Amino acid sequence: MLTDGDGGKLPFLEQPALFGVLAGSGTGDLLEEGKSVFEGPPEIIAERLAIPSVQAWARDWFNSAGLAAPVDVDGPCPG
Repeated sequence: MLTDGDGGKLPFLEQPALFGVLAGSGTGDLLEEGKSVFEGPPEIIAERLAIPSVQAWARDWFNSAGLAAPVDVDGPCPG
């Protein structure tokens, strides 16, 4: 689950809004141009996120930036 970095859940956002939040979160310069992987049209961002190396980077980044929280998918739905 994505969090706000302080342990609070991110509200449900439309994909372009979520990408905007993530682009402003200091995602570093993964792309050669020094841009965030989350910058640009949603279709382009989705294409980037389909690349295995970008997926691995994103997993590591979400964890290290404190933006990911574990979820028990087998347990009861959180209220």
